[in-house]
Amino acid sequence: TAMLKNYIKLALKVLSRRKFFTFISLFGISFTLMVLMLIASFIETEFGDNPPLSRNEDLVFMPMLSELYYQNDTIRDIDTLFNNGIATFDTTHLVKRQNEASYISNSSMSHHVLEKYFTGLNAAEQSTFFSPDLTYDVYINNSKLSIKTCISDEGYWKVFDFMFKEGRPYNADEIKRGALVAVITQSLSRKYFGTVDNLIGKEIEMDDKHFKIIGVVATPTSSANYVGCDIYIPYTAFPENKDPSDYFGSFMAVFLIKNNSNIHNLKKEILYRISKIPILKPEDYNVIEAPSATFSETYAQQTLYEKDPEKSKRNLFLIMASFIALFVLLPVLNLINLNISRILDRSSEIGVRKAFGANTKNILFQFVFENIIQTFIGGLLGLVFALVAIYLINDSQLLNNVRLVINFNFFIACFFISLLFGIISGLLPALKMSKLSIVNALKQNNI
Repeated sequence: TAMLKNYIKLALKVLSRRKFFTFISLFGISFTLMVLMLIASFIETEFGDNPPLSRNEDLVFMPMLSELYYQNDTIRDIDTLFNNGIATFDTTHLVKRQNEASYISNSSMSHHVLEKYFTGLNAAEQSTFFSPDLTYDVYINNSKLSIKTCISDEGYWKVFDFMFKEGRPYNADEIKRGALVAVITQSLSRKYFGTVDNLIGKEIEMDDKHFKIIGVVATPTSSANYVGCDIYIPYTAFPENKDPSDYFGSFMAVFLIKNNSNIHNLKKEILYRISKIPILKPEDYNVIEAPSATFSETYAQQTLYEKDPEKSKRNLFLIMASFIALFVLLPVLNLINLNISRILDRSSEIGVRKAFGANTKNILFQFVFENIIQTFIGGLLGLVFALVAIYLINDSQLLNNVRLVINFNFFIACFFISLLFGIISGLLPALKMSKLSIVNALKQNNI
């Protein structure tokens, strides 16, 4: 303990010795760590277990249905045979589907087709069919307010765990009778009513209908469109006026897996249900598809616009990892050069310590520890800058509906980022100087 205290005192004294050098180092460290902390906050916001997506990786999304027409190729398979030295051919044919569909029709689905073919999946604990893409304009104090609207069933509140500030969600009975009830976010309540308190029982007018507010939820922090709406109402309040045989509409499906099941089983069951959907126009289409994906796969697909969900997830991870690695590598290399220059000035100190019995491990630990202390000081400054930046980003709504989160996971991530940054940038210079011979070290007179 006493040795550790001495190392801390020595580290602080070294930092105060060359103030301009320390300022440059701390500025580079704090700025780099600030950006990394903002990235950590964004990742925690988008992929963390935050309501209403606390079980995001237990969800399977089915956003659309596609009708396709695949043409078949007939490929000749020729086996060469020889009879008395004369070549003869035994020809067979292989019928194979072309890789690309000739005709494609895809869209969100009608509530009818979802209810008929995807209700009661064995691997799903809960399911919900909803439409999050409606927008209605209302006028408040002579100014237009665009309200993003989600129409859903009662299962929506069991699949997504919204935080209710007051009131409750609508239930199956209200869905059945098409009750004009609504759940709104705190964000909309501020804009529409100017307050977030005592809103139960009040009405909000939209599309010439008066909806009675029965619940108020915390505004979702995620950018995911399936939870990031302003108001949530029963889908029966705006019934579909469609032919029941029409597969397309504005709805999508989300399934929550059972505890004793897994994603693979749920996806497999969805594929089986898709195979039971009849093709209405066999002269135009011969295949029906409805791709399903996990939360992270869906997020990657929407970001990279790729068809394969698993490939999208891998590619997005590689892009993010490469960007973070590049962003970390450049300042680390600069800091290594600065640390080498700083430690070279202390070569005589190293020689004296070795002359009095300090071994390579002692020297190595000292300089790495000093660099960690310096990095943690820069990390504290970076954390302050990151907190200020998060407040400004959220307050200005720079990322639209995304609200960067500050929680325990965020602080843990910041701690390990600072620790790793300090070790990496200090290890190489310390290792180099710890191996310096006593004679060469004492030739310097900068003790």
